[in-house]
Amino acid sequence: MSRGDANLEGQIDERRWAEEALRKSEELHRLTLSNVSDAVFITNDTGAFTYICPNAAVIFGYSPEEVQSLGNIDGVLGNDIFDKNELEAAGEIRNIERAVADKAGTRHTLLVNVKRVSIDGGTTLYTCRDITDRKWSEEALRESEEHYRSVTETISDAIITIDEESAIVFANAAAEKLFGYPAAELRGGDLTMLMPDYLRHLHRAGVRRYVETGEKHMSWQGVELPGLHKNGQEIPLEISFSEFRRGGRRHFTGVARNITKRKQAEAKVQRLLEEVSKLYQLSRAIIGMVDPDIAMSSIAGQVKDVLGVEFCAIFAPEDGSVWRQLSPAACTRALSLFAPSPEIIQEVFLSGELKQIQGDGTAGALVELRSPVTYLPLKAGTKPLGVMVLVSSTLEEETVEAVAGLVAMALERARFLREMSRMEALKQSDKLKSALLASVSHDLRTPLTSIRTCVESLLHAEANWDKAALHEFHLIISEEVKRLTRLVENLLAMARIEAGELRLSKQWSSVAEICSNVLDRCAAATRHDRVNVECDEALPLVNMDARLIAEALANLVENAAKYSPPGSEITVRARLEGDELTFSVIDQGPGIAPEEIGRIFDKFYRGMRPRGQQDSGTGMGLAIARGIIESHGGRIWTESTSGYGATFSFSLKVEHKDAPDPLSEG
Repeated sequence: MSRGDANLEGQIDERRWAEEALRKSEELHRLTLSNVSDAVFITNDTGAFTYICPNAAVIFGYSPEEVQSLGNIDGVLGNDIFDKNELEAAGEIRNIERAVADKAGTRHTLLVNVKRVSIDGGTTLYTCRDITDRKWSEEALRESEEHYRSVTETISDAIITIDEESAIVFANAAAEKLFGYPAAELRGGDLTMLMPDYLRHLHRAGVRRYVETGEKHMSWQGVELPGLHKNGQEIPLEISFSEFRRGGRRHFTGVARNITKRKQAEAKVQRLLEEVSKLYQLSRAIIGMVDPDIAMSSIAGQVKDVLGVEFCAIFAPEDGSVWRQLSPAACTRALSLFAPSPEIIQEVFLSGELKQIQGDGTAGALVELRSPVTYLPLKAGTKPLGVMVLVSSTLEEETVEAVAGLVAMALERARFLREMSRMEALKQSDKLKSALLASVSHDLRTPLTSIRTCVESLLHAEANWDKAALHEFHLIISEEVKRLTRLVENLLAMARIEAGELRLSKQWSSVAEICSNVLDRCAAATRHDRVNVECDEALPLVNMDARLIAEALANLVENAAKYSPPGSEITVRARLEGDELTFSVIDQGPGIAPEEIGRIFDKFYRGMRPRGQQDSGTGMGLAIARGIIESHGGRIWTESTSGYGATFSFSLKVEHKDAPDPLSEG
């Protein structure tokens, strides 16, 4: 073979090798384009296709032949998706978002890259990526963030998020309102700006330790900590914390609630608890005073010493508008020259209403008053006795009124003792002291214990009471306060009866109406019993003191309920025979032993209860009923067989007349 032939054969081999290499390269390129998720097109300058990626069907649903039949790239992507001059200048345009519809009409969002090339007559390369799912996720995330923002901006609790360096990255509107900073000042600021100076180093050390070790050194739920308002005022807060990660870094969110009102309420409850205890001490001190003169001369001092008031004085009327101070005023040195206003004393005595003058530095004539001055009427039932003047900035209004009730009781008791002979007064005082200490101290202690238990439960830091539990506590406190009030009223009623000062106010009254009013009054006591009333609606009107008769009848009904087993029947009966009106209360209780019949209406006597039942009451109800009935000139008695219930009755002579016919009056 000649040298020329050899050279020609070599050139042919090289050409074959090059063509094979090109074929393999194109095959590899086609294989690559067929297996990527992007759709790839190459067009010439007019937009006609020179290459269609086989997997275009993944996005568009068209086969390569169907794509080709669309004419050019505009049939796939639409017109004018880029500026040709810009492509010519830059050589490539990236990340063009384009919304298109596939063969089935489903909308897709594409991210298109366009590049100038030179491949087999093609001049423009289109790479199309379907980002529909990503766009949907981004939209869902945006909506979620918008929803979160909406919630955090409308919630009443402050929400603050910080990073590992305690920089505030988020604060809602409630946080702006709570701390007094606008959003621009909060975001990016250090969280320590919202806490007192003495806590800042502890916070920084705690965050640093947690970031380094992951160990918590305090509870993250319901922590009570002070915050700091922009004006420098501390705010009591209840805060709960949580943690999340963003970008590989820890972030912390705190939800803070202003508990100022709760703290104030807890402080008030604590003050009331302390004042109830002081009232109990004062009541024991008052009850323990035997000599009326000593009682009157020392009661103001007792009030000041036990309750810690700044000033206490007690006045009683004498000769019309002249006021006599019953005991030396008890006061602090600063108020030694303070003189209560006689005009206000007269006004309160006549109106029977409390009046408070706020201390403003000018009241009191000779001294400057900073605490309020309270003028309280002292009453025995509805009868005015005098006026007490207190100066105090700490006592709650409820406590002040309770003090007035105790002082009024002391006045009534002292006057009662003073009107008796010395020997009789001393004898009755000793008996009354023993009876009161035995019964009243028990009946004071029982409701006070219930009130104290409820208050301590409310103050329990770890308890989270629901509305039903809170309502139950409030009901218990309310019932026990009513019980204390009833005790004081009974004491005053007994004092009036013993002093012979029970004045009758007779008027024409309906017997049926009296029975109805008594049932309403005794509803709580008889809630576990069946009450049956036997009273003819057609009974005539009778002339008597309906209020006192109703009180006597109510005492009998309450006594029956107290000694009757739950679910038993109590019968209230009223009948008029001639000019004698008789009321009876019949129960199904244990009955009364014969040896007790003669003592059952004695003052402070309480009948024996069946085994397993506690004694209750002060033993004054039946005694008060007897006093009321005897003041009407009537009589009261009981009939019973032990173990078979009891019947309590009273009768009195009354005038009566037929009730007017409403129709004839009309």
